[in-house]
Amino acid sequence: MLSERTLLGNRRLRVRLWMILLLYLAGAIWAVPAYRYQINPDGVAYTTIAQKYLVGNFHDAVNAYWSPMFSWLLAPILSTGVSLLLGAKILSAIAGAGLLGSLWMLCNSLGLSPRARAIFVTAMAPVSLFLATGILTPDLLSVALAMLYLAILIRADYFRLPFSGVLCGIVGGFAYLAKNYTFGFILLHFSVVGLVWFIREAKSRRVVFIKTVSGLLAFSIVCGSWAMVLRHKYGHLTLGTAGTYNHRHFGPERQGIYYADTHGLTPPVNPTAISAGEDSAQRPLPPWSPFQSWKYFRYQLWLIYTNLIQLFFAIERFSFLGIFTLAISIVALIKGWITDRRPGEPVLVLLLAVLLFPTGYVILHVEDRYLSLIQIVIFLIGILLLERLPRFQSRRDEYKILMALLCLSVTLHPMIALVRHRWVNWDVYEKSLALKPIVPAGSRIACDSKSPDSPIDETLFLALHCKLSFYGKPMPTDTPDETLAELRNYNIQYFFVWEDPAPWPFLQNWPLLWQGPVEDRYLRVYRVMN
Repeated sequence: MLSERTLLGNRRLRVRLWMILLLYLAGAIWAVPAYRYQINPDGVAYTTIAQKYLVGNFHDAVNAYWSPMFSWLLAPILSTGVSLLLGAKILSAIAGAGLLGSLWMLCNSLGLSPRARAIFVTAMAPVSLFLATGILTPDLLSVALAMLYLAILIRADYFRLPFSGVLCGIVGGFAYLAKNYTFGFILLHFSVVGLVWFIREAKSRRVVFIKTVSGLLAFSIVCGSWAMVLRHKYGHLTLGTAGTYNHRHFGPERQGIYYADTHGLTPPVNPTAISAGEDSAQRPLPPWSPFQSWKYFRYQLWLIYTNLIQLFFAIERFSFLGIFTLAISIVALIKGWITDRRPGEPVLVLLLAVLLFPTGYVILHVEDRYLSLIQIVIFLIGILLLERLPRFQSRRDEYKILMALLCLSVTLHPMIALVRHRWVNWDVYEKSLALKPIVPAGSRIACDSKSPDSPIDETLFLALHCKLSFYGKPMPTDTPDETLAELRNYNIQYFFVWEDPAPWPFLQNWPLLWQGPVEDRYLRVYRVMN
């Protein structure tokens, strides 16, 4: 099997890694307390599911929409008594350290020089910290595991090492448990790489076949085990519902419209849930297919076109040299400038990851946080180009200037953002402290909906802090009488109004319990009277 020494390098290199990790730890100690109040809708779901695992409520914790690993790892941290959001940020920071370790192993597998390896991983430290303190999702954990998968796959001795294919499958399965989107990537990438190697490595075809099949078998066992758990709860076989739900959510008839805008108030999915968003698999949306009609087919083409544009800008936002680096690396591979003479063609494996990973997102929806894997791999390939291209072997001044420029293009934005966005969502937490004595824990709440940007997310965050049951918002098209009937139908106890209360004449007869500013808004909390 793979030892720590073969993965991390010799003792001197491991000392460098520990120094970088200590630098990252110092940054995490500074940043995590300042970002402990940051929260987003995905984070609400993952943290509340972790609480269910902690108390042994496994039936409600098992979820086909939200992948399990982040919540599994968060539950033991919460058992120490730390607060919910602080525990989540600590876990994210640990995942960031794991990403740095995986990247170090990836550099070792590529055979980068000690200097280039140290430069790359050091430059990635603020990026990892930025990802750890930003939006609360399992993306960072998933990327760390996917990078470890790539590090094992491109090792120079991959064909000789026993069980290396099985280990790739196991790590790839863990990446799926961190985020179910990764299932398609690992399955497709590992299969394509195996096929390419089978064609190109004529002398090693038997070894390639055995490792690919054994790796896919191990991957299937890990993923299939969770699929059986989901089948036990939902009554049908599934690997996850996020892809299906989002395909419908961004379809031609909805185009990302809030569920509440077309369905109104929706009760939480189980007695301990904050909202219906804890399990979107139980919020049905109508299916659609691009092959249903020419209109839908054109919409899918338009969606792919706009998502490709978003993909382009996401790569450029990570580094203004990103697209240029990707283009040069493809040319260099075709021309043979950086071809590795060892079996496996590691640069080709990495480029296949860059090309294959965003495929599903391009079909559905693209956000920057989805693309961290390809952004980081492109940065790594840029470092590799500077190391391997013959032009820079003798022109060391050019090498140093371009290396500094490449690293600066990646690290500048995260460092600025880490300073600029400290104490984000502190105002929401502060407001929750004022509301706790007024709105008892467990109360049923809803918010207004006449404004198109009615802050349903902010109300959700207050519900998390105050331990409330959030039923969402009425449909914007409802009349005041219809809204009142819906509030009474669900026995809503408190109505949170963020906009002008004039559209709601029934508020004149309800007690105004609290009012306070939130940026340019004024939240008013009314007690619902029957």
